[in-house]
Amino acid sequence: MPIDMLMAEAKELPESAIMDVLRYVRFIKIEYNRVATPVPEADKPVIRKAGKYKGKIVMADDFDEPLDEFKEYI
Repeated sequence: MPIDMLMAEAKELPESAIMDVLRYVRFIKIEYNRVATPVPEADKPVIRKAGKYKGKIVMADDFDEPLDEFKEYI
């Protein structure tokens, strides 16, 4: 049985290494639950597509020209 094999191997390790194994087992449990649990549609990232508004936004030709409101400051 795999758990018995794991226990036999762990008995030969120093305590610090056993703590590393324990942390790894906990990490595996978290990752397994994360992958096994389906992600709700509302939580899935939105995939944005470049060029979605191409041709819908127009910039005036005089965009960089000074504004009339600021003539007295120029």
